[in-house]
Amino acid sequence: ENAATVNLRWEKIRVPFTVEVKDVVGATMSRLRAFVAAAKSDDSAKAVVEVAGAAKTDDAADSDQAPSRRVAPTAAANAGLKKDYGTDLVLRDLNAGTERVFANVLETAFARDGNTLSFTVSSKAETDNGVYAVVPQDAAVPVALVSGKGKYVKLVWDREQKQAAFLSDRDDATAKVPSFRLYHWLRGTAIASPRVSSSISGFPVGMTLSDKGERGTVAFSRDGKKIYVPAAPPGKPPREPNTGPTDHEKVVADLWRWNDDQVQPMQKVRATQERNRSYRGVYDIDSSSYAQLADTSMRTVSLSDDGRRAVGFDDRAYRRLVDYDSNYADLYVLDTTKGERKLVQKKLRSNVNLNPNDWSPDGNSLIYYQDRHWHAVNTADGTVRNLTRSLGVAVHNEEHDAPAPAGAYGNGGWTSDSTSVLIYDRFDVWQLFIDGRKAQNLTRGDGRKSKVRLRVQRIEPIDEDDDERGIDAKETAGTTR
Repeated sequence: ENAATVNLRWEKIRVPFTVEVKDVVGATMSRLRAFVAAAKSDDSAKAVVEVAGAAKTDDAADSDQAPSRRVAPTAAANAGLKKDYGTDLVLRDLNAGTERVFANVLETAFARDGNTLSFTVSSKAETDNGVYAVVPQDAAVPVALVSGKGKYVKLVWDREQKQAAFLSDRDDATAKVPSFRLYHWLRGTAIASPRVSSSISGFPVGMTLSDKGERGTVAFSRDGKKIYVPAAPPGKPPREPNTGPTDHEKVVADLWRWNDDQVQPMQKVRATQERNRSYRGVYDIDSSSYAQLADTSMRTVSLSDDGRRAVGFDDRAYRRLVDYDSNYADLYVLDTTKGERKLVQKKLRSNVNLNPNDWSPDGNSLIYYQDRHWHAVNTADGTVRNLTRSLGVAVHNEEHDAPAPAGAYGNGGWTSDSTSVLIYDRFDVWQLFIDGRKAQNLTRGDGRKSKVRLRVQRIEPIDEDDDERGIDAKETAGTTR
């Protein structure tokens, strides 16, 4: 009962097809079938059952992508072997009641319009390995985008489902430590093309493309013009059998120094996460150019929707403060074409992971909260403007009574024209302009007069195909108490 955590998620697609992976934790699946049959209220719904271990990394995939779903590997992989093999994938037409079965599938990625299903194959017959695409409505055999011996991982669609990308080591599969390449496929073309390898100009020396863990995520920018690429030091070659010490000869020791960034128990907790850490770079599809943004000195970067602008966080000087103070980092703006950095803010508190609402829709500005005020950064030149200094009301929690700086009341995001951002005081909503124009109280002080907290509330459902960034400031905001 405690061997796995099962998450059930429903998704909408435009055509009545669903995918199912056979023999995945069979006992659990059988218990869920009755629930799925009873809960399914519409034939255009797709039920996806995921089985996940107890531990997950703290990085999530980019929300604008159509990411692959990794199906559970076979028992051979679970027994500790390096190679993961796929299982049967069933494509079911819910209207006709027909099924097609594809063998040895490891990852799947269904285009949001439902007209293309792509998947990777990991088979014991290694010549069958590859990335394949199939049209659900067509009985033709799947088309091999790339195939042959090797691993094929990190399969992802762009937001418009016009292109896909993935990693493969097919050209170096026989090496002890194979090197990966990034492949790019335009939907409708015959094959995928290699785009990025460790030999491309701008790629960091001593690193290679990484398939490590969930951190090694391949992703497209929102407009599909750039691909975000994970880089990491190459892994160690596999140890030859029977070359290590026997169990009674092994010595286990914890080695630490007084000035380590983290205390020893935390190092042990994060050991796997650190081994699987990768560093993001950006590949521009049109110019075929690459720039490395993150590295060991700046592990976290955040990019604008179009990937033209980025900010990075360097926390090296402050890591030991976490034990008794808080998280801090120096904030930089980055040139995504050259990887150059410019310091914006020293010792920024608790903002190492930005909310997408912090970026303006056009990517030219970014907001952050520091020292009881909201600030806007020009991401082109790194200049900073204090937005709330002359507001006349507090934007920090005035009732905060803990031995730490007071947090902000929050923000409602940017307007769609990127000229202003909506900020909250205790009761009301303010429109603050990044060009210095006078702030506007959108709720006319009604919240403060009535002692009711007024907040921006989106009442229309978000359509995946028309999810525009930003808020029309003329729309009426809802209220919450």
